[in-house]
Amino acid sequence: MLAKLRSSLELRMIILAGTGLFVAFALFAGLSTTAVDQGMRRTLEERRLLASVVADRVAYLLQDNLDVLQEASLSARFGPARTDVNVPRWALHDAYLRSFYSGGVYLLNAKGDVLLAEPEAQVMS
Repeated sequence: MLAKLRSSLELRMIILAGTGLFVAFALFAGLSTTAVDQGMRRTLEERRLLASVVADRVAYLLQDNLDVLQEASLSARFGPARTDVNVPRWALHDAYLRSFYSGGVYLLNAKGDVLLAEPEAQVMS
């Protein structure tokens, strides 16, 4: 009888210890999953905010440089419909120096031929 009681007690202890470990692991798994999800949400929100800031900055830079080119075209009074080209070189030079277009600034006619370029060495007629 004592052997039966002992094995029954051992079985209960094993079940109790196993259940306790299972509950502890389940609790830690739930807590860690929640923490990881919160961290991922926070990281994704920070990345979205950073992408928005970068996009705004790029849009500002592009608009600023397009304004420089627009100023050059307005000061020189040329456009695709005009046949005569009387462009002061300083307008093209100023647009080249004030913009980030490092490849040069070009004045094209209606056909797309290069009429003037800044820097001058890049004119390909």
